[in-house]
Amino acid sequence: MKTPLYNLYAFIIAISLCYGASTPYFGEVSKLEGDVTLYRKLRPTPIQIEKDLLHRDRIKTDTNSMVLIGVYDGTELTVSPKTKMTLTRKDIKKHKNINLQLLSGTIRCKVKTLGQKESFVIKTPSAVVGVRGTDFITSYSMEDGLEVTVLEGKVEITALKEIQGKVRKQTIQLNDQIRMNDNFEFIEKRKLTPNDRLNIEKNYKF
Repeated sequence: MKTPLYNLYAFIIAISLCYGASTPYFGEVSKLEGDVTLYRKLRPTPIQIEKDLLHRDRIKTDTNSMVLIGVYDGTELTVSPKTKMTLTRKDIKKHKNINLQLLSGTIRCKVKTLGQKESFVIKTPSAVVGVRGTDFITSYSMEDGLEVTVLEGKVEITALKEIQGKVRKQTIQLNDQIRMNDNFEFIEKRKLTPNDRLNIEKNYKF
């Protein structure tokens, strides 16, 4: 016969498991420069190198600050100055699904090769950027709209608003750069020059 004390222990363990399941591990801080704020459950939390990051954590970088995040699946995220983003993950039957909410600013994603049912998505206020395994940069601001640059692999961009009943999509690949304006229209698709790539690499070095 189970005692009241046994039942209490079982209850505590069940609560702990439920809490752990609701806040799964997302990754950790690998490098840090300048003032970076971590918001957990809307509360500012101290951030430092090797700090664990969890599902639904929010990151905010100030001017002249950057943070490198090592994601649990091997992906690397470089978060540029003046960026606001939310980290989320959802695993379904061991298939990893990562979803970044980019509210403003710029992030570089070096995404490891994904399995057939795995996904890596960046959602901005204007579009969804999805990949299978690549190195790319996504920037968004209300003033300048969306800009996506592919340094390796392929990226598919889907506008969040239909135009004349049609969903606008674009697939870009190595050295492509494209922008989307406030009307959810793709504009200014171009190829990067060697100097463009050199400058990009310089901007993402700690």
